[in-house]
Amino acid sequence: RVGVYVPGGSAPLPSSLLMSVIPAQVAGVPTVVVATPPGRPDGAVPDVILAAAHLCGLETVYRIGGAQAIAALAYGTRQVPRVDKIVGAGNLFVTLAKQQLFGQVGLDGLFGPTETVVVADAEAAPDFVAADLLAQAEHDPLATAVLLTPSRVLAEAVQTAMARQLESRERAEIIVAALRDRGGIVLTRDLAEAVALADAFAPEHLCLSVAEPDRWVDSLRHAGGLFLGERSFEVLGDYVAGPSHIMPTGGTARFASPLNALDFVRLTSVIALDEVTAARLSPIAERLALAEQLDGHAAAAALRASGSAGETTASDAQSPTRPHIRAIRPYQPIVPFEVLSRDLGRPPDEIVKLDANENPFGPSPRAVAAAREALWHIYPDPASRFLREALAAFTGVPVDLLLAGAGADELIDLVLRAVLEQGEAVFDCPPSFGMYPFSTAVNAGRLIEVPRRADFRLDLPALREAIANEPRSRALFLCSPNNPTGDAIPDEELEDLLRLPLLIILDEAYVEFADRPSRIEWVPQHDNLIVLRTFSKWAGLAGLRVGYGAFPATLIGDLWKIKQPYNVNVAAQQAALASLQDLDWLWQNVRALKAERERLFAALDRLPTLYPAPSQGNFILSRVAGGQALALKQHLAGLGILVRHFDTPALRDALRISVGRPEQNDALLDALSAWTPA
Repeated sequence: RVGVYVPGGSAPLPSSLLMSVIPAQVAGVPTVVVATPPGRPDGAVPDVILAAAHLCGLETVYRIGGAQAIAALAYGTRQVPRVDKIVGAGNLFVTLAKQQLFGQVGLDGLFGPTETVVVADAEAAPDFVAADLLAQAEHDPLATAVLLTPSRVLAEAVQTAMARQLESRERAEIIVAALRDRGGIVLTRDLAEAVALADAFAPEHLCLSVAEPDRWVDSLRHAGGLFLGERSFEVLGDYVAGPSHIMPTGGTARFASPLNALDFVRLTSVIALDEVTAARLSPIAERLALAEQLDGHAAAAALRASGSAGETTASDAQSPTRPHIRAIRPYQPIVPFEVLSRDLGRPPDEIVKLDANENPFGPSPRAVAAAREALWHIYPDPASRFLREALAAFTGVPVDLLLAGAGADELIDLVLRAVLEQGEAVFDCPPSFGMYPFSTAVNAGRLIEVPRRADFRLDLPALREAIANEPRSRALFLCSPNNPTGDAIPDEELEDLLRLPLLIILDEAYVEFADRPSRIEWVPQHDNLIVLRTFSKWAGLAGLRVGYGAFPATLIGDLWKIKQPYNVNVAAQQAALASLQDLDWLWQNVRALKAERERLFAALDRLPTLYPAPSQGNFILSRVAGGQALALKQHLAGLGILVRHFDTPALRDALRISVGRPEQNDALLDALSAWTPA
């Protein structure tokens, strides 16, 4: 929020409003308000000020002036909300008020009385020079109007012209006071001396009324505005030449600049180093930290300069791999079942596998038969036509908006490959599915995490603020029901998020277990919504990797261009198609798993060391008291019971327990009941 002060004690100045407000609007300031003193005898704001505000599209003008206006803008009152920055010139009291507020609110500068220095040679037109000096002097009795010239003839002619022109000026009394106390005509030895004196004075306005003004530009470094030639006179700068007539005064042009769009821009230093660069720079930082006797700083740098996390080799420096790929941490999938069986020293039928949200009932018999009968020696249908037609009947989404993939993971990567430019922001709400940050990193995106609330609901205000503050927002990942927390997004929250200017990628891998229907039918009505689903969980086809998604018409054509031609194998296509022909069997298993989920939740909730969260998925997330989550996981693994452990910044000391068959859940509960924390 920017507050613009528009002076108006002696005359209304709509030009000051325009030349303060417009640069702020060019810079993109969302809220600009104006404070200006009452300038009419009846105590109202002059119409010309209100007209200028209207032309700028402003909604708020406060009728208040002087130091009290600056205080109101800086601190806020019941009627005047506080602003982040105050700009605009004013009288002595306005300037002193701004001076006292330094460090508490942003300021454009401290502006004294206005000033113009004219450098003129013998060829300058005396009437022009005289008019320019009088125009400056009529602002204020404290205004400065000075002529520097090596020509006595010109000096005398200007003096005569000023006396003649002054007779017709309405503000003659102000002009006379300014010229008497702050004006002057100075004769110099030559033009070079005049230019040097003007540069040392560092005036607000410096006018070169000389035959070859360009010749002197490189000699002048200190001026708020530099006006070259008689036709570039200062009054045009006041009104129309722009970009702003609010310029540094009192010699501050030696270090300050005129008001401009950059005054309304915040600069943020962004440091984003890959692993190789960080390792190369860290030893330098370590040496500097040691020189400053800050061993904590040195230790932090040393960690990146050596060891597995920051270790580099000559082969790294010569690697053809893109730096952002070299810096990626590998995705950590669940350890394969056969490897677990060997590591635990147990046959597969003695392991209670509750760590990967798989369907313990497996695929339907019809799906198993279809996979066996698939024609393995021929390529699969690249369009998955029959499967997509069946999915259209199942979901109610037009077939031309559906695309099948090798699991939802492939579709996540496919979407980011199609839409994400390098460095664009992708938003995630942890704790959530680890594939979102991984795929973002692979595709050279910039992940912005907006953590969930303590109850695992989305933090909508924080999310909206993060997106609004990011000019390169591209996509937002949402998982509903969310993995690993189990909560589902209410319709009204999703509708709210769909109004945001970015792509919403809604992952519904667990929607069949939820109490609310899928939002896949919403896709044809929203050009920024993608819904992804999978056969891995509810249909028991995790091993065959079959996923699908509904995509906006504006996007799906380009996804077809870049997807792998034979991305869904023949066995997977046939098994998924057969699953959709055996829905009664699948829904029966879903109902059984939901009943087991509720039974398991109630039992976990009775245990003193576990704090389970309600779930809409085929799993339950539970915190473990006393920081014992990892110890409990290891204890259960020793008994052949596998669960997933979480210990991340967004989720500490928690276990995710997949819902198993009744006998598997009983084995888990027996083990938990017998466990004694250390």
